[in-house]
Amino acid sequence: MARKAIRSGKASGDVTEDELRQHIRAKGADYLKDPNITSVGIGLKNGEGPICLQFTVEAKGESALEALVTNRIPEMIEVNGKPVPTDVIERSYRPSYKIVVPEQLDLRRQRVDPLRPGISVAHIAETAGTVGLVVFDRATGAPCILSNWHVLNGNTGKIGDTIVQPGPYDDNNTALNEAGTLLRSHLGAAGDCALARIRSRGYDRSVYGLDVVPKRMARVALGDRVIKSGRTTANTRGIVRRVDVMAKIDYGVPAGQQAIGGFEIGPDKSDLPPDGEITKGGDSGSAWLIFDKGKATDIFAGLHFAGETDAASDEHALACYAASVQKKLDFVLEPEIAITWFMRGWRPPFRGPATIPTSWVWPFPSPACQRPSSATLLTSAAPRPSPTHISRCASAPSGGWRVTSRGISTARAW
Repeated sequence: MARKAIRSGKASGDVTEDELRQHIRAKGADYLKDPNITSVGIGLKNGEGPICLQFTVEAKGESALEALVTNRIPEMIEVNGKPVPTDVIERSYRPSYKIVVPEQLDLRRQRVDPLRPGISVAHIAETAGTVGLVVFDRATGAPCILSNWHVLNGNTGKIGDTIVQPGPYDDNNTALNEAGTLLRSHLGAAGDCALARIRSRGYDRSVYGLDVVPKRMARVALGDRVIKSGRTTANTRGIVRRVDVMAKIDYGVPAGQQAIGGFEIGPDKSDLPPDGEITKGGDSGSAWLIFDKGKATDIFAGLHFAGETDAASDEHALACYAASVQKKLDFVLEPEIAITWFMRGWRPPFRGPATIPTSWVWPFPSPACQRPSSATLLTSAAPRPSPTHISRCASAPSGGWRVTSRGISTARAW
């Protein structure tokens, strides 16, 4: 049976709810001095009768009243000269709590400095996606955020726009969260991808939760196992089940429907998430890495950009090919460093600076050397910054080199 609505805030005898509320505020503490009364409030008599003053008590009955040295609650109480019915319910109270550990804030959705792959990021006018990787612009060596077009650019973005970390959906205090500027983007058959030059932050190239620095790329094959670190679903694994896929994705106005190339990933049944979801909204831009021998490798396989719709029961994810994204955005995974070798009165057999990966070093050359001769590959994962200025050591007695990289100058003379 439907309960009849109470109109005009009226109680019995034309006492209003406001009058009852004021009465409780004025007299409530006095009522609670009675050892048997545990609470008082406004309610419906017997659950569906007229508005009343409703009391709860430790116990009901004559024997209880005598034991507690208390008085019976009257059937009517006068409020502002008007009689108001009462209702009595047997109920007692105690603090309701349990010991819990302090809630852990999700680092992926907070401001992080130095920023790193696997955390929240977005164009200042978008919502939130994921930092896929920290890579380096091939032309300048500048460190950059790699993510999706729809994360760093979107329908309203333009080159030079502000990129924030975390994304506005996770923290709308965007004035304090600038992390870079949009450098380059692409939306089309080669992928849904974009680069933002890092500004006002340090960076850590290791992927959050996986603790690996991607240094290589691969073209995946059917059955390859992969793993990603994303803002929303954190670390999840999958298996490549379709390759050379072209998917039609609607990006809204004005981009509209676009055909995006890539490959499809299904869940890895040997390591299913509790909810079965390997990706969700906010994971866009995550980097899929090859998973081998029980752990993530340093091999970049693809850039996550889409998943199934809510109505679809078949869980899957779509990723752009790593090599296609790299070609369109013109970046490198490992920073490069340019060193100019020179001697007074001697010119090297090559012109201009020698550009080499910073993971390679060699003994300092003697005057008789014409080029670096014994390179040694270093295994250290510590990132080396790319140079911003190279100049000759004018004070060197016979020759040398100088590299100035992000404000740090290194020189050697012979």
